[in-house]
This record gives sequence, structure tokens and C-alpha cells, in this order.
Amino acid sequence: VLEAARSIGLAIEEVPLWRSDIEGAGELFITNAVRGIRPVTALEASTWPIGDVTGKLATTLALW
Repeated sequence: VLEAARSIGLAIEEVPLWRSDIEGAGELFITNAVRGIRPVTALEASTWPIGDVTGKLATTLALW
């Protein structure tokens, strides 16, 4: 996922996340080797749209 993100020009950094980081995100996804990219649209009281980055990254991974 990190290599695919870099290949389409996304800035990447790995940092610890706090609850406030997640709640303040513009979009959110989870990923693993079997399921690929999965958008997260709700978690407890927070909601997110399926964003452009999630879509672009999922498409890029599907082509790899």
C-alpha cells in the first residue's frame, strides 16, 4: 500500500495515531493483504465519506 501510494504521488508518513487524529480525518480506510483497501464510513459517533484518496489508492492497488 505504501509503495502504491508513493507511485501516485501521495505523501506518506508512518506515525502513531491518537483518537483525535482519527476523529478529525477527512477520510479513513483500513487495509490488509487479503481484502485490499476498505473505506471506513462510520465508527462509533464519527462518520466519513468515501474519499478521493481511498478510491485512487484502491484503483491503483487493483492494477498491481
